[in-house]
Amino acid sequence: MKKLVAITLVLAICLSSCGKTEEPVAEPKEETAELESSVTEKENLLLSEEEIGQYLEALNQIEKTRFFAKTNVEAEFVPLYKEKSEELYWDKTPDLLVPEEDYYPEKYPGYYTNEMLDSCYEINNFKNEQEIADYISQWVSPEIFYGDTFKNHILEFEGKAYLLRFSRGYGNIAYENAEIISESDERIVVEAIVNSVVPTENETNSTPKETINFVLEKTTDEKWIVVSLEKK
Repeated sequence: MKKLVAITLVLAICLSSCGKTEEPVAEPKEETAELESSVTEKENLLLSEEEIGQYLEALNQIEKTRFFAKTNVEAEFVPLYKEKSEELYWDKTPDLLVPEEDYYPEKYPGYYTNEMLDSCYEINNFKNEQEIADYISQWVSPEIFYGDTFKNHILEFEGKAYLLRFSRGYGNIAYENAEIISESDERIVVEAIVNSVVPTENETNSTPKETINFVLEKTTDEKWIVVSLEKK
């Protein structure tokens, strides 16, 4: 009798095991594989989208001739010169710098203003031209920004820095939609759209956008900086 019961139990266990089926393993979908491939490609980029955006912003700041300067519009000044000259646009050393609200020509006989100058604002986040240059050089080589445009828009006077704005248009061009189009261990080329903020008479919504390539190269301390702009 005991043998019969044991045999019955063994048969029951075997039948129970045979009744179970294993769940099939789902094959990865093609779109999932494509997504993983795309993520891998982005991870392999030498510079992230966020980093490329910083280079783009630096170029836009140079184009706008603001150079990341934060100004107080309430702190406007009038540079005054003892000698009148047709080259005051290039003169970075006024003899006096008077708060705009305190300036009246009759109060300063014998001094001249720069007739080409529209405004002069105190810069709050930089003390001098060199600090601004050092900041921008994180992204851009000096050859690109350290020219007449840079030097003529930054005024140093008695230990403070000022942003000069002349009677001309500012910020009419903006670089947008930066995208890496080629890269190697030593060189990265980024394409961006040149957007005219103030369209010309001949431009329409269907006018093809201009593009520009900015080229980055690695410095001796393993940092990437923009070394040239190539308009296409």
